[in-house]
Amino acid sequence: MGKSRDYVIGFVVSLLGFIDALYTLWHRQNIFAKGLQESSFCNFGENANCDAVAFSKYSSLFGVPTSAWGLVFFSALIILFIAALISHADKKEKELKNYHSWLFSISLIGLIPVFAYSYISFFVLNTFCIMCVAFYIITAFLVFWTWKIWRSGQSSFVPKTFPATTWILSFAAMTALSLFLPQVFQRAAGQKKKIGSKQISIYVNDYKQNKQHDLSIDQSPISGPKSAPVTVVEYSDFQCPYCGVMSQTLPAVLQQFKGKVKFVYKYFPLDSACNPFVNNAMHPLACYAAKASHCVFKLKGNQEFWPYKKLLFKHQNDLSRPFIDEEAMKLGLSKEEYDSCVKSSETHDSVVRDIKEGQRIGVSGTPAIYVNGRQLRAAMIPEILRSVIESE
Repeated sequence: MGKSRDYVIGFVVSLLGFIDALYTLWHRQNIFAKGLQESSFCNFGENANCDAVAFSKYSSLFGVPTSAWGLVFFSALIILFIAALISHADKKEKELKNYHSWLFSISLIGLIPVFAYSYISFFVLNTFCIMCVAFYIITAFLVFWTWKIWRSGQSSFVPKTFPATTWILSFAAMTALSLFLPQVFQRAAGQKKKIGSKQISIYVNDYKQNKQHDLSIDQSPISGPKSAPVTVVEYSDFQCPYCGVMSQTLPAVLQQFKGKVKFVYKYFPLDSACNPFVNNAMHPLACYAAKASHCVFKLKGNQEFWPYKKLLFKHQNDLSRPFIDEEAMKLGLSKEEYDSCVKSSETHDSVVRDIKEGQRIGVSGTPAIYVNGRQLRAAMIPEILRSVIESE
C-alpha cells in the first residue's frame, strides 16, 4: 500500500497546481477588467505570451475560465489525498484502495486539457503561457505519482464506491468556490458586470453599420504582413493613459491572429503644438514624442519603431524630452540627423497628416481603433475587439 509520504507529496504538488490555477485566474480576470497596464512577468516575447493566451477565446470553457476548471480539478485531488492520508493512518485498507483508484482516474482526466491546450497553444495561437506549462508539468507528474500509488496498492482501475459523504460535500464546496471566484476577482478589479455574448453582438453589429473609410497606410509603421486580410489602424497619443493600456492590450489580442492581421499606427496627439483641432497643450509632450517616433521610423525603419513606441508608453508617466531623445539615439542615430529630423517641417507635416485624416473620419479622442476602415467603439474590451476581427 501507499506510504504516508506518498500522499503528502501528492497533496503538496496538487496544492501547487491549485495555486498556479488561482494566479492564472486572477491574472485573466484582472486584465479583462482593466486592460493591460503593463506586460505581465510571464511574457518573454511573441512565442511566450501569457497575456495573449489569457485574451484568447480558448481561455474559457462553457463561459467559465479554464483556470477555474483547473481549480476544480486540483480541489478533487487535494481532498482525495487528504482522505487517503486519514484512511492510511486509520489502517482502512479497503477505503484506501478505493481512494487510489479515484486519484489515478481523476489525474488521468487532467491529461485531456493538457493535450488539447498544448495543441491550441503551439498550433493555433502560436504562443504559450508559462503558467499553463506549469499546469501541464504538475498534471503529468500527478498522473505518474497516482499511478505509482495505485500500482503499489494493487487497486482496481475503476473505483468501486463513492468517497465518504464528508469528502463529497467538501469537493462540492470547493467546486462552488472555484466557479464563484471569477466573479469575485472581476469585481475586485473593478469590472461590475461580465460582457455577455448579447452585448458583444450589439457592438459587432454597431461596428458593421459604421461607414467604411479608405485609410492611407503606406507612409505609416506597419506590423504584420501587408497582404493580411484584416487591417487594424490605431490613432494614438503617447501621453494618453487609455492609449497606454491599449498599447499593451492590442498586441496581446492581435497575437492570436498572427499572419492574418496587419496593425498600422497613426499619430493623433492632443497637443496644440501640432494638432490644429486642439486649443491647448493637454498633453504637452505628445507632439514631440510623435515627431521623435516618426524620425525613428523614417531613419531606422519599421523594425526599430515598434520597440521604441513600446518604450515610450512604458515610461508614459515620467516621459521627458531628454528621455525621448536619449532612447532614440541609443538606436544608432547621430545627434545631428536626429535633431534635424525632429525639427524639420516634413516631420511636422507627417504628424499633421495623420491628425487631419483622423479628424476627417471622425476621430474625437484617443485611442481610436478602425478595423478594415470602420470605427470600432469599445475596442479596449478584448472580447469585442477579438469578435470583430474574427468577423472580418
